[in-house]
Amino acid sequence: METEYRSLSPTVTQLTITIPADEIQKRLSKRYKELKKDLQIPGFRKGKAPLSVLKRRFGKALKTELTDEILQETVPGALEESALVPVKMPEFSELCMTEGKPFVIALEVEHYAQFELQDFKGLAPSAEPVVVTDKEIQDSLRAIQLKEAEATEVERATRVGDRVSGGFKLLVRGDPRTEEKQEKHSESFAIILGEDELFPASRMDRLLVGKTAEEPFHIEGELPLAYPDEALCGKHVELEVKLEMIEELQIPEMNEELAQKLFQKTLEELRSEIVSRIEAAKLQEQRARRIDVMLERLRENNPLSLPETLVKEQLEEQEKEWDRQEVLDTERVDLREKERDSIIKRLHNSLLLEEVAKIEGIEATDEDYQREFDRIGRLLASPDVVRNVYSSNKEMMARLERSIVIEKAIDSLLNLQKPLILEV
Repeated sequence: METEYRSLSPTVTQLTITIPADEIQKRLSKRYKELKKDLQIPGFRKGKAPLSVLKRRFGKALKTELTDEILQETVPGALEESALVPVKMPEFSELCMTEGKPFVIALEVEHYAQFELQDFKGLAPSAEPVVVTDKEIQDSLRAIQLKEAEATEVERATRVGDRVSGGFKLLVRGDPRTEEKQEKHSESFAIILGEDELFPASRMDRLLVGKTAEEPFHIEGELPLAYPDEALCGKHVELEVKLEMIEELQIPEMNEELAQKLFQKTLEELRSEIVSRIEAAKLQEQRARRIDVMLERLRENNPLSLPETLVKEQLEEQEKEWDRQEVLDTERVDLREKERDSIIKRLHNSLLLEEVAKIEGIEATDEDYQREFDRIGRLLASPDVVRNVYSSNKEMMARLERSIVIEKAIDSLLNLQKPLILEV
């Protein structure tokens, strides 16, 4: 047997396996002999049918059977010898076995690119001290007060401190030669004047003070640079606003009595709990930022070709999700490009992190599995039920193992140290 590998791209290799003609003939002859021995064909005594008759009646089936046998014997070994890891088992085109000629198996194998990981340590930015400010604590306490406020509907002009609800139409100028304005979209809102914002950093909510719920009115202002519609970011717009309800709020004082009533804690204990919650949120945000920077640097140090099949499969899954969400075809054009870039980054990250795990000897332990079963169990069912479901499904267990290993590889690269926490 002769095996030849020819690289067509970093992720596609042509594999050619050639079985000599004499070996094919030898194996076919053996099969015909075994078949003939016990075969009773009308017009011939048992075991005496001529070879020509056997070939005519059973030759195609025997060759198909031998082809399958040879494929099972040769292809997995050839892939293992080459160290190629197929994305999926290759599909074979029609193979033709002819007596007296070598049997040639030619197939294209799509596989993960082979690479040697470079410069993967020390890429994460240092963990910075986490600071909890007094303003953040006071804002959290204020949110509790507002949530407990008693509201009374009033029929008067709005004042600072009122809760107002209604809707607006966002208008932009259309044809510059006319005064016509186009409605881009409409939204409903409910905000507390002086406490909340209609749009972040726009200050347009201040223009709602002194208005009534009787008739629609117009206000103008700048949309924030982070507005969801990129075409409108930072643009000067006009809003046609209609207030539906104005409520006067009676806001309780934040004191020991309120803390005990709502949380069965002293005010100082509540304050400490708020600090811990803000710390946890900031630590999580910081970790996410560090990971993003680290993975970007890791990708830059290790460019990698990705199997197109993997990208296509994930895009197809996303298309199904858009179908469920009834996303319009016109909206999908830009979404596809962004989603493709996102998929490529995720796949690139996963492959590099799995290689980190191999190099560092990172594995999923029984404790890791149990921790995940406990976590999922708290959300869906009991840990024992979750364990049984996963244990009975090899594919689910493989995905869980992969996610655990990748997460541990991230922790290894971050070289996590406990950040200093400051309260200001």
